[in-house]
Amino acid sequence: MKIIELKNVNKKFILHNQKGTVLNVLNNINLEIKTGECIALVGKSGIGKSTFLKMLYGNYLPSSGEINIYNNNNKINIVNSLEHQIINLRKYFIGYVSQFLRVLPRVPTIEIVSDTLKQQSLFDEHSLIKIKKLLSELNIQESMWNLSPLTFSGGEQQRVNLAKTLIGNYSILLLDEPTASLDDINKSIVIDMIKSKLKKNVTIIVIVHDNKIRNEICTREINLEKYIPNDN
Repeated sequence: MKIIELKNVNKKFILHNQKGTVLNVLNNINLEIKTGECIALVGKSGIGKSTFLKMLYGNYLPSSGEINIYNNNNKINIVNSLEHQIINLRKYFIGYVSQFLRVLPRVPTIEIVSDTLKQQSLFDEHSLIKIKKLLSELNIQESMWNLSPLTFSGGEQQRVNLAKTLIGNYSILLLDEPTASLDDINKSIVIDMIKSKLKKNVTIIVIVHDNKIRNEICTREINLEKYIPNDN
């Protein structure tokens, strides 16, 4: 069953600080992604992989085309959705792990992870146990749980970034280089967590440059180089 559908999607940027220069990035994307797939986005650096994820999340709007998200019998076209519809998708249906942790200063790590469950109305008397278990599995020391992750190392911030999304009950996960700053031990832990999500039929679209990891978790690849505009 398809969960994501892109129809005639094009993306260009207008560089207003460079005399309105138009930068064509992706052209004529037509594809479907099924429930439970793990899709690897591949292609050379700068091809538009992160842009692709941001379009699925509604951060970037396509210049034309449709991006349809299927939730049971409902179809939502992100391109013409209202703001509250996008917010609801992000709260309950689509989780996104970007390359960089973006959180409010001075908010403790454990509250950041808790907020995901609270916004999904899933926080209960057992949630703190679940959150502490996840942070421990990701090798975030207990002494750090009540500290802001903005004081952490890059690898620790990335694991907090993963924790606040993986704790949620999302049907789709968008992962932008989720293991890039991690050592081999923590990479293995995160890979196992991704596999666990796949067993629960979560759909995952991931950017990962390590061929070994990609082959281990992904069911197929989408090479964005086939969607480069002809004028590039």
